[in-house]
Amino acid sequence: QLAKDNITSSDLAELCAQTRSLVKSATPEFIAELDYVHNKSAAAFGHAIAKGITIQNKVNVSNQSRFPLYQNDFGSGIPEWVSPIPVFYANFGSILPVHPSANGGYNIYLTIGKRVMARILQNKLWNSHVNLVY
Repeated sequence: QLAKDNITSSDLAELCAQTRSLVKSATPEFIAELDYVHNKSAAAFGHAIAKGITIQNKVNVSNQSRFPLYQNDFGSGIPEWVSPIPVFYANFGSILPVHPSANGGYNIYLTIGKRVMARILQNKLWNSHVNLVY
């Protein structure tokens, strides 16, 4: 629903509160199960991705901003630009670090429908915090 309406500061606060509540409710057993799926069972991880692709009206987000993607030097210096696979699947978001010379921030890549993207680009709160690159 938030993607269809203008997101207000109150909406963002509510979303953050819900996210914090979900994170706070994670039990050691739940985390252990996630660790198993992610690190030990390639089939289970694949099933989770396949299931995520088939669910409508959602965006899967992968936060890769903590990975040192700009520390790789293959002989001609660090990369000028790091990005995910151009078209992974619909309704996918990826958060990546920016080049070290950018003095902080993140690159957010979205592969979403034109209608949803048009609404996001009309959102004043979103646009006050981002620069559209492509």
